[in-house]
Amino acid sequence: MEDSELINDFYEKTMMYIRETNNTYNWIINPREKIIFSTKHPFLKYKYKYPKFDEVLNRYKEYTEEQQNILKSYYIKKIVGIFKHAQSGKTEICNNIIMNNILNGVNSICLAKNTLEANAQWNERLVEDLKKRVKHKIKAYVYVISSKKTSNHANDDYSPTHCKSINEFIQKITTNNLPWILFVCSNNVRVCQDLPKLLASYEGFVNKYLIDIIPDEAHNSKEGITNRKNLFEWLIINPYIRRLMPCTATRKPLFDEKSTLWIQHNLENNAYGFTENLYTSDSPEYSSLHDATPITLEHIRSLPNYKQYGITEFDKKIFKKHFKRSIIYKSITKQKITEIEKKREIDFQIHKRMQLEFCHFFDGEINAFNDGLNIIDNITGTFDKGISLITSPCRNVFTESLMLHAVKQPYNPLIIGLYNSEIHIMYDKESYIYENEDNLNVLNEKINDIIQNVKRKRIVESVIITGNPQPTGESITFVHTGYGTLKNMVKLSIGNDCQSYQSYCRCNYLITKFLQNNPTFISPPKYIIGEKKSIEESLGIEKSNDALILHVMKNKEELIINKDIKKEDIRETNISVPVRFETVANSHRIEEIKNLWKKSKRDTEDKHKIMMLLKECVENEEIEMNDKTGKFNFEYTLKDIRSYKKRNQEEIQNRKDLQQENYKPFESNYRFESYKANYSQGTPYINNKTIINQNECEMLCCLNKYSYDDCNNGINEFWISYKFDN
Repeated sequence: MEDSELINDFYEKTMMYIRETNNTYNWIINPREKIIFSTKHPFLKYKYKYPKFDEVLNRYKEYTEEQQNILKSYYIKKIVGIFKHAQSGKTEICNNIIMNNILNGVNSICLAKNTLEANAQWNERLVEDLKKRVKHKIKAYVYVISSKKTSNHANDDYSPTHCKSINEFIQKITTNNLPWILFVCSNNVRVCQDLPKLLASYEGFVNKYLIDIIPDEAHNSKEGITNRKNLFEWLIINPYIRRLMPCTATRKPLFDEKSTLWIQHNLENNAYGFTENLYTSDSPEYSSLHDATPITLEHIRSLPNYKQYGITEFDKKIFKKHFKRSIIYKSITKQKITEIEKKREIDFQIHKRMQLEFCHFFDGEINAFNDGLNIIDNITGTFDKGISLITSPCRNVFTESLMLHAVKQPYNPLIIGLYNSEIHIMYDKESYIYENEDNLNVLNEKINDIIQNVKRKRIVESVIITGNPQPTGESITFVHTGYGTLKNMVKLSIGNDCQSYQSYCRCNYLITKFLQNNPTFISPPKYIIGEKKSIEESLGIEKSNDALILHVMKNKEELIINKDIKKEDIRETNISVPVRFETVANSHRIEEIKNLWKKSKRDTEDKHKIMMLLKECVENEEIEMNDKTGKFNFEYTLKDIRSYKKRNQEEIQNRKDLQQENYKPFESNYRFESYKANYSQGTPYINNKTIINQNECEMLCCLNKYSYDDCNNGINEFWISYKFDN
């Protein structure tokens, strides 16, 4: 049996097994017999009844060991993870994949976090990128399924097409021959009901392009892959699914060493080989946790001015306001009991639930609240100026209580509370809910609008944003070129290591975005505040991400296997393949170039002189040039030069002493590996793509030989990447 026949046979057997087993189960009337039958077929116990890959494979003993290995290898390679630091350009990587899919005739399904802000943040960025790349109208490519129509779903040709349901989407694309991009929230209805319905209808489509599924924040225990692996494994088995591309900065929850498809070694070795935005935690373009000053809650509690407030219950008036919106309140009011009994039960529940730590789910709440009050009191000396984000436990009354404490502070902060799917604003004697008059969809745009509006009325030196992990965690960006970066990132809520990392990373950002807006931008100090254990775990995850990124860069075979951009697609971008230069003779011109490289600062005149000397060296065959793109011009403006210099032992030791276990060696420089890998593959690459414009270039060279692991770059070899006119 040929491999393709084997794969089709396995898919048909899987579908037949699901269909026959479900039919039999539905015919069984006796409850005990149902239990016995579901024990033999475990997938019947799942909420959404799809079997796992291993469950199906183990049923069919007729497959030889060799055939089983072929099937395992084929489906393992369908999972291509996008693993990257938080807030380091994952969205840009995803958008590049999606745009390449459009060019190559592949459909894309994007599963965004189940909030309107996260969904809008992703598809708005994609639409902006698509406008520069595609010939047809945006609405012909991009579709959004959402029960609520937001402002970016305008009725024009340059906005996504809004669909209220999967049926409406299917109706619109059945006769569409263009590759499409579908955005849906990652809730159970969209993922577990709508996606199977879409695939069931696929045979009737004119467009039967293969599909990439890209779940954002794939690690999420509620909306990601981990609690629905049976469904995603069934999706992988479908022949129309080309790749499942889980996107996350915290990949650990995806691993399952007992499951063929989720073994850590396989997932990491088959990770997507992106060649852009290869930022590690010590990259100058990326402000990471590595760059923040940690302040532990244990240290704060030891300070002499730490105050024990002794609060064990929330204010009753505030609590009642939130309790009336709760499920418990609605349940009581619907019960068929007398009004007196209802009132008695409501009073009992209010008294019980307004207590801090009223149940084990809120263990540690008393300490967390007391810590929060002290931090807002500016015990760290960092809150009186700048923008701070406080992630609190999952109780709205907790968030509002912190806000009411903050509004009394002498440093007069502007307080922004995120709860009940609303933005609550407090300052001075003002308290109101934000009205989105400008129809902004992305949270940081709304925050910028709030800050600018308040600044028209009074001076704003301190801003405190607070909310539980849902509106303040993963997928949400809290920095903005309008108001700046986060100074303090405080985590009061108790969670696992992945949740902690995602929370702390809200203060991370790409420096290049700010340099575009302000060329003199310098990253200000920032602080991460939380339990010592959670900070250490988060730094450990960041270190693990560094190791994987370096592994992906060094693994040339994986880069080639997973690369989407083909050589013939180079014309679709104005970024060059890196140009390789090699010195093959000695001359006074080459010595002049090297002396200019040695300067700590080079002005415009120095850079122009380097380009003119380089031109003369190439013309006199003193330097060999290999320009695979074929559009390099010595008249281009040299915008940026990076010259590698080997550090002495004293510098290295000082770095080790400063960073301790989070030490990142000076010897490691991802740029050389990136330039070499992309030159070898003939793929476009430029390090500082955001600050290099058309007819400009950047240079990477060595004052000393670069050698780290298996990557070497001698002093006679250097690189230029450029942007050209299309």
